[in-house]
Amino acid sequence: MANALAVAKYHISTAGAVTYLKTVVVERGTVGLGQQEDKDALAVDRGNGRVYLCWARFTGAQDHLSLKFSSDGGDSWTDSSFTGQQRDVNNMQGCNVAVAPNHDVYVSWRTFDNNPSNSNPNDSAILVARSTDGGATFSAPVKVATFVDYRQNASRTPPRFRVFGDTTLAADANGVYVGWVGRNGANGADVFISRSKTNGETWETPVNPTAGAGAHQLMPSLAAAGGKVSVIWYDSRSEPAFTASGPVTGQCPSGATTGAGCTGMDVFYNQADTAAAGALTFGSELRVTDQSFNPNLWGSIKAITPFIGDYVGLVADATSAYAVWTDNRDDNPTANAAEDADPTTNPPSLINARSRDANVYFDKITK
Repeated sequence: MANALAVAKYHISTAGAVTYLKTVVVERGTVGLGQQEDKDALAVDRGNGRVYLCWARFTGAQDHLSLKFSSDGGDSWTDSSFTGQQRDVNNMQGCNVAVAPNHDVYVSWRTFDNNPSNSNPNDSAILVARSTDGGATFSAPVKVATFVDYRQNASRTPPRFRVFGDTTLAADANGVYVGWVGRNGANGADVFISRSKTNGETWETPVNPTAGAGAHQLMPSLAAAGGKVSVIWYDSRSEPAFTASGPVTGQCPSGATTGAGCTGMDVFYNQADTAAAGALTFGSELRVTDQSFNPNLWGSIKAITPFIGDYVGLVADATSAYAVWTDNRDDNPTANAAEDADPTTNPPSLINARSRDANVYFDKITK
């Protein structure tokens, strides 16, 4: 089975009208036949129009970091390379890419602990590399931190969604910021954020933007603009039975026909002033979701296990942050084998006619 990475290009007029222009296939893969392209991330330099794309290429049991850049607005693509290495970096996953105001480009990724039973692994790590030539070459990677991974395998019985750790990356005039999730003792899974004020050469001690205790914080997403670094994450502080080792639990009231009253998961937001002296300091957390949801519901009729995705998304401008996430609040928790009867929550048929209303939600947050 073939798969491909493609980039769609649009034009936005001065009046705000959006016009589709074209779609360009950047890379082709062959799922199950030796090469699969996955976990892609895109960034655009608004100052010069260059576009950057990173992703993981799966070849058997090996994962490779791949990068390409476009200097003509996404019409054609060229391979990037690393100092002293070929195109790919091995044993990685979860890349992200960000562009600083001075046009430097940063790429982040994580490596894996080769011995998950080890309580203090040294090879689960966060790495970042920098390009000063528009993505043609990247520096040798700098290790930001090592961490103890938090993973949760999907299960049908009992129903349990998958948790997988990626990186998230942002940059502004005051620094570069990378985020990830790791185990934090009795706090379970926590979000960690580190900043570099030296163009990625050195990194500050990671900080946690969350309250932490009594809940798992998962899958963060960063954005930087207007002198603020913003972060959102999935948060399990509404789950009925927290244990630090997991898994994340959820429940819905008996007889419920929609997600009303369900517990288990929310989305939270926080921000820090990037121009302030000293370490990054995050303020009071903001709950973004107005309704908790059970993350362990089936998203479609044919689903083998529950699945809410591996990430949430966040972008920002000087005054606002814009969050997007997957949410089970519209699912019918009492009928895992059938669609609910409410047509107002049905997704467009072209997306998935057999969806059980595991929908995508969006919110604007004023900084």
